[in-house]
Amino acid sequence: MDLASRLDAALYVIHAVNLEDYPIDMDAADWEQQAEAALAEQREAVRSVLAGHRGPWRYEAWSGEPGPVLVEAADDHDASMIVVGRRRHGRLHLLTSAALPYLAGHTSRPILLVSSPFRGADQPE
Repeated sequence: MDLASRLDAALYVIHAVNLEDYPIDMDAADWEQQAEAALAEQREAVRSVLAGHRGPWRYEAWSGEPGPVLVEAADDHDASMIVVGRRRHGRLHLLTSAALPYLAGHTSRPILLVSSPFRGADQPE
């Protein structure tokens, strides 16, 4: 958020929706309602994190694995760079490190990795 503000750039939060975002029991009678509720909760978590951001921002949910989704979204939005985090905000996971090699091999855009501050073993994530 800080970098987007300093660069006077629009911020796109891209949620790569995949099976990990949904309730575990796909045979449950109310699975679709649980899935919608889970995605709404994740969308609200983004809104909460970005509540203080003064610049323009947008949340988009895309279907697929994070690496390919981020490359496609960056191309669609002609992004200056792809900024990824390795930190968790409550229930909001910013990116798994497994997507980083994919990004490095499939885009010519700069990739900025923002890691969380060091947390000791006794500090919760």
